[in-house]
Amino acid sequence: GINHIVTAGYGNAREVVGKAIKGIREKVYVADSCSGDPDKAEEEKNNSLQMLQTDYIDFYYAHYPRENSPITEIAGALDALRQKGEVKYIGLSNFSASQLKEATKKAAITFVQSPYNLLWREIEPELLPLCIEKNVGVTTYSSLAQGLLTGKYKSYDDVPQDRARAVGR
Repeated sequence: GINHIVTAGYGNAREVVGKAIKGIREKVYVADSCSGDPDKAEEEKNNSLQMLQTDYIDFYYAHYPRENSPITEIAGALDALRQKGEVKYIGLSNFSASQLKEATKKAAITFVQSPYNLLWREIEPELLPLCIEKNVGVTTYSSLAQGLLTGKYKSYDDVPQDRARAVGR
């Protein structure tokens, strides 16, 4: 019953997914990301297509905004890939409401991706209302706050140091 796979990240996830979807590609939605560097979007997309063994990506997003790159540049780079038909829908991951507003001046942003759970609700005041206004879909990650909401950790002090950034330490 799984038909949506997110391949973003490091390692060999794209190759594994490419093998898994071989022969059933039309039944699966693949989400992937680029670094957010407009100068690398084309190259990163090409690498992803090769590793995934496919000729298109359903949902393609810039993973983080780049400090020295205007938001409109990455939005434009993603939109160029969409216009070529190599990606179907473009989005932004970990971008603010103001950055989304700027990006929509250049491209038809279809979705955003942000951390969201009972503890991390930062997207509620500005980003969610803007998404409603602009008809932009929302996908989330860290729904269980990297284990905090499962009871795995009894307090912030129990969270391992390598996860400390995610819980605000």
